[in-house]
Amino acid sequence: MKKTILILTVMMITGIQVMLAGNRTSILDITVFNNNKFAVKIDGERVGPVRAQQTIEGVTPGRHFIEIFAIEYSPNLPKGRRFKVFEGNVTIGPNRHIVAHINDIDRYIVLSNDPIFLEPVHDHYENWGQCVNHGHSSCNHSGVCGSQAPVGPVCGHNGCGMHVCHLRPMTEVEFASLRNVIRCKWYERVKVQMLSDAIGSNFFTALQVREMMTWLSFESSRVKIAKRAYPKTVNQGQFYIVYDALHFNHSVHQLSAYVASH
Repeated sequence: MKKTILILTVMMITGIQVMLAGNRTSILDITVFNNNKFAVKIDGERVGPVRAQQTIEGVTPGRHFIEIFAIEYSPNLPKGRRFKVFEGNVTIGPNRHIVAHINDIDRYIVLSNDPIFLEPVHDHYENWGQCVNHGHSSCNHSGVCGSQAPVGPVCGHNGCGMHVCHLRPMTEVEFASLRNVIRCKWYERVKVQMLSDAIGSNFFTALQVREMMTWLSFESSRVKIAKRAYPKTVNQGQFYIVYDALHFNHSVHQLSAYVASH
């Protein structure tokens, strides 16, 4: 009897662990064409405020019914007119960071679908290779990169005597703090300088770079910050999403030429 209870207990614990491992929540970032402000409902429940970019955290894996309502403002409608731009079932995987966009024909387009936790880099990274060594280490005994390595990566051993690094982008809490600081500033040049300083000592995701660009009013400022941030972007393969924050073709060409040459 005791043996049966023990077996059942072990099976129950194992089942709970599997269930938790398979249900890690995800993050869903959504934008809408023309940079309209919009509201989101997931499975009939309103999530987040009305804004031009929604970052929805804690989305459980599975199939969800999503509705998106854009808000259109006019002199005759100062409070805005709400109209539905998308409704449909969307499947969300576990532990994912999904970037989606509703285009001008009301289609839900997935721009990127990345794991939230970055995989370690097992060889020299193009820009931050000094943090990965085969003969000697720039890491201290605690495993955190020393003064010779840039802020952001965290080093350790992979079990084979090789030092590896995680390129850690700014966390959601850190990024929210930066957002609040920048939004309190009035002058564009001050915002650009503060963002440049932040970029110099941190890493970012392409999505974060795109949002930082939207904090600036002038197109030239947005291009400048995008150029500054590109070498510090951990998922450069998804850098194409930042072009959505530019309005003019010549700005897109200018930034594209810079990326191609670096």
